[in-house]
Amino acid sequence: MLVEDLHYLTTYGIAYENLHLLECLHSQFPALTPSWNCSIASNICNLNLLKFLYSHGHKVDERAMKIAVIGDIVLFAIDKRLGEWDNTIVNAVVEAGYLHILKVLHEYDCPGFTSTTMDVAARCGFFDIVMFLHEHRLEGCTARALSYASYFGHFKMVKYIDRYCFRGSITRAVKMAQSTGHNFIAKYLLYEGFNAKKYRSKSRE
Repeated sequence: MLVEDLHYLTTYGIAYENLHLLECLHSQFPALTPSWNCSIASNICNLNLLKFLYSHGHKVDERAMKIAVIGDIVLFAIDKRLGEWDNTIVNAVVEAGYLHILKVLHEYDCPGFTSTTMDVAARCGFFDIVMFLHEHRLEGCTARALSYASYFGHFKMVKYIDRYCFRGSITRAVKMAQSTGHNFIAKYLLYEGFNAKKYRSKSRE
């Protein structure tokens, strides 16, 4: 059998998630399957295939990890200390709403958490992730977090960010809320901003 045929059959087995075919190929030709098959397995989000390839010595590279930001594949990668972790990985986990995976990234002290992490959670409307980041991380957020929450009408999140996380001008957040018709949020921010200003004035007296 030609090397090209083996590569084709291996790719076919992974693409169609045929673990039996892969086992047969590996038993007969253990050294003739390319390492980039891990990226294919990651791309179709099949953890069993990825585990099989990894157990037979295939390298799970950075590209594979960046296309595998889903469920148990990320947990497997973290457990095996595979791939490079940066803010693109963390932000992708947040965008998917995987709080349980975000907690694991936090527990393993994986790099990639920045102030934009909470911004992404606010934009996507994941209140539980915003709370977790505020309570367990020190990066905080940028002014975009309040603007995103205001723009998309996440009122509960607006109140939380305004109270616990945000420091700065609310002008842009007010405009963002008004631009999408969330006038009740704009009124809330203006009212809270007025009260905060009045409180600071009294504190200086």
